[in-house]
Amino acid sequence: MGVFPIGMFGFNLYEDNDTVDVWELTFEENINYPPVPASVQSIVKKYIYKEYQNLQKKGLKVKLIRDDEAILISLPIDDFFKNNDVENILRSGEEYLKYFSNYLKIKELYRVVFCVHHDNSLNGENADNLTNERVLTLVDWMINNCVNGSNIVPYSMGNEYPITSNMTKEGRKKNRRLDVYIFPGKTMLDIAKD
Repeated sequence: MGVFPIGMFGFNLYEDNDTVDVWELTFEENINYPPVPASVQSIVKKYIYKEYQNLQKKGLKVKLIRDDEAILISLPIDDFFKNNDVENILRSGEEYLKYFSNYLKIKELYRVVFCVHHDNSLNGENADNLTNERVLTLVDWMINNCVNGSNIVPYSMGNEYPITSNMTKEGRKKNRRLDVYIFPGKTMLDIAKD
């Protein structure tokens, strides 16, 4: 699996005066961070569920994950890039990115993770390179066009995590995707505690 070169961007989340560098976490660790304290779980879940409903109303493919504490949005990468392009984001993709910038307006209210996937039409190394370049382009756009854009944690997933069979054209299309994870951030947890 290719991973975004983390030296360029980064931020820390603080919990009980301990610094956690999200760039040093594996993908699996990152999607389980931060843990939501039991004392505020019901408040956070209500807040996340409301946002989940808003995303559903927009017609997005969305689901609740992590015991309803977080959201996963899966979008066709073809809405962001033409075939094998890595530099030019399509207008439809920019509209999605503009919407996702709303999650970054208040610093650390949410944590956002971008994961770009490909199908098996490319070998592992080429798929890793393509997804890495695409996720770099998406994050560059966010940094240049929204507040706190550098707070996105990106991953290039290559062709290692298909959601369906690559045996059909439709299956390959579904596997070429951008997964956007929306997690509660430190600010949300602090507000919930208050």
